[in-house]
Amino acid sequence: MLPTTAMQILLFECCGDLGDAGRFLVDLAGGLLARAWAVTAVLGEEGRLAEVLRRWKVPVTVISLPRWAYGGPATRWSWSPGVVAAPRLAGALRRVGRPLLYANGAASALLGTVAARLAGGQACWRAQTAGEASWALARLAQHLGARLLPSLPAINLGAVRPLDPPRRARGAAPVVGMLGPWLPRSGAETLLRAFGLLHAAGRQGRLRLGGIGRGDERLLAVLRGAVQAQGWADSVTLEERVEDPVAFLAACDLLAIPAREEDTGRVALEAAALGRPAVAARVSGLETLIADGHTGLLVPPGDPRALADALELLLASPALRAEMGRQARVRAEERYGIGVVVDALEALPAEVRPGVGR
Repeated sequence: MLPTTAMQILLFECCGDLGDAGRFLVDLAGGLLARAWAVTAVLGEEGRLAEVLRRWKVPVTVISLPRWAYGGPATRWSWSPGVVAAPRLAGALRRVGRPLLYANGAASALLGTVAARLAGGQACWRAQTAGEASWALARLAQHLGARLLPSLPAINLGAVRPLDPPRRARGAAPVVGMLGPWLPRSGAETLLRAFGLLHAAGRQGRLRLGGIGRGDERLLAVLRGAVQAQGWADSVTLEERVEDPVAFLAACDLLAIPAREEDTGRVALEAAALGRPAVAARVSGLETLIADGHTGLLVPPGDPRALADALELLLASPALRAEMGRQARVRAEERYGIGVVVDALEALPAEVRPGVGR
């Protein structure tokens, strides 16, 4: 059971991987621990997320949710988790003293809210979801009593320090990185078409695509086939699963984020924290994080020509990349520190923050 002398919180996430949501949860744990909250976590499966949280000395309980209960690879969230697994989570919630439950993501918000009601506790979540089905789940959670926090993008800036661009051998081409799930909405095919336009124009550059979180292996196979067909094996690298996202991004000179839709903006924040500029699609979730012309460049989604032109501008100018990267870090420090989310939690009424004044 958590101590009653500190503000208490239970972090809950259905998935066990270290995708965008998982990395945010790790940052939130760090921010809460720095403010002397008593933090524990319940996850729906073992995985890298549990491993990293335990490294932070956060107690982790795994309740082994069935994969079909919260959506598998390349699927939308299902409606089933609140019916199937809520009693398990409620039991875990009671065992650690009914703290405030923070749910990460739409399916987790619904399941966490039902479990909190069963256990006589309180749940909260951030309204940062993509797609009509996910938004419906999140709204249902709110209807059932979950506290809605402001949708604040945030990152633990103390854990991601600005780094100088990688040193390249004389004449070596700069590297454009892309990190995300192997899903059509990530825009990897648009980026490959843009790279083809750059290649045809004689522009030097290398492309490094990395996968994180769950995705569709069929898309990865299609992308590999395209790279092989074009003879780009020496200039395009596809990494099926990236274990250390920050190290991956730090090894790149700039980032491409050609997503058709984006709900967390996690990679954009990590790039900014490292001091890397980004060329991104002008979609909700990215256009507010990237100051066009200052911390990166925004282009229309699904437009290979516009994406190629923006990449060409940055590939041609190390000085411009460095200045945009510097401005990106400054903007992150001014607006996107994890403290903004901790502040929102601490602003909740005392009656929903167990441990306060006890």
